[in-house]
Amino acid sequence: MTSDPLQSPLQVDISSEGRAHLVRLSGSASIEESEELRITLNQLVSDSAPNLVLDLSGLTYITSVGIGALVAAHHRTKKLSGRIVMVNPSPAIQRLLTLIHIDRLIDVFPTTDAALAALQPHT
Repeated sequence: MTSDPLQSPLQVDISSEGRAHLVRLSGSASIEESEELRITLNQLVSDSAPNLVLDLSGLTYITSVGIGALVAAHHRTKKLSGRIVMVNPSPAIQRLLTLIHIDRLIDVFPTTDAALAALQPHT
């Protein structure tokens, strides 16, 4: 019997990339896990690292609470003159982001390299 990918628990992998944190999300972001995600994203954003890159390529499901966590992180990064960007969401997650217009608030990039390049200061 195969397990339902929508039921796999949320996995969060965090690494630092200069003034940004790269956050790889995989699995399903239930209500409880989405609240934990909100707290984690809020704690990651700081004066020294005001940017977040969210790799959504492994994310299979996200609740409205999870979407709220992304919006809260957007406001936190903006407050510190940073940005949050998303990378490579699955077609289903991309449809959701488009339907609720989150992709107008938070830019989506096809690759992590493209997202990190977009966060570099222009000289």
